[in-house]
Amino acid sequence: MAGTISGALGYPSEFLPAQAVYAIATDGTRFYRVESVVGQQHYKMVSVPAGDYFVLTVTRMPVRLGSGDAPANARFGAGYTKSVLCGLSVDCLDHSLVSVHVSAGRDTPNIDPGDWYVPENAYPIVPGGGPQLLRLDAQPVAFPNFHDAAVDVAQARTGGRYVKQAQDCPANAACTWFVSSRVGQGSAYYTGFAGSNTDLQAVPAPFPAVGSTGHVRLGMGETDCVNVRAAAGKTAKVVGCLASGTQVRIDDGPVYVTPAFGISPSSLDLWWHIAGRGWMVDQYLRD
Repeated sequence: MAGTISGALGYPSEFLPAQAVYAIATDGTRFYRVESVVGQQHYKMVSVPAGDYFVLTVTRMPVRLGSGDAPANARFGAGYTKSVLCGLSVDCLDHSLVSVHVSAGRDTPNIDPGDWYVPENAYPIVPGGGPQLLRLDAQPVAFPNFHDAAVDVAQARTGGRYVKQAQDCPANAACTWFVSSRVGQGSAYYTGFAGSNTDLQAVPAPFPAVGSTGHVRLGMGETDCVNVRAAAGKTAKVVGCLASGTQVRIDDGPVYVTPAFGISPSSLDLWWHIAGRGWMVDQYLRD
């Protein structure tokens, strides 16, 4: 019967990348691994046989076909060390790995592989040829449909492999899946989850999105108000102007209006309908 190891994930930056956390037997005979997605702050590694392990982690961002690969003999970036137990302060100078004991049928908690502050090449090479990378197809000029585009974006941004539903995600693997979607005119949006095992991140209810409430926000140097139009598009009749901070509810959209020839697409081409008001460009709608 196996046990589990769990703990917090961190990174010396405001950005928390996808990672692969390893439990390596102290005698070097075997290892086990759990993946995380971008922004995932906690991990739980399941199906770890009883024994003593060192716990280390390495970043694992997606790799696109034709864009290169991870370097050979990649080393771990952080580990569960005496410095972690010391509090990771400037006075914690001992970066020795700490042995973790796993008991059958029990969780071994608070094992945080957060010591990123070691000399170069201090940690061992990642076993098994390095972390299992999520390999994405080359970026196409255009996607055949909204769903394929959403799958590509979700995998690239989370580092989780796409599955149709939560039950399809293998144990200890990082996955992403959709729970709802809306197809508008020339545009669409999807909501879902990403994570591994029970450590899941829900994509917050987006705004703007149909049925959601948020505010009008100026942010490009304007000091006046934002136009509301009778139809989606900059050429439609102006029927109102809303000040920054006005609360609004979205009841239709999204509508993508193709920009003039030679102008690159942007959020200024995406429109939403404000209940009782009219159409407003996406750029000015924020929580």
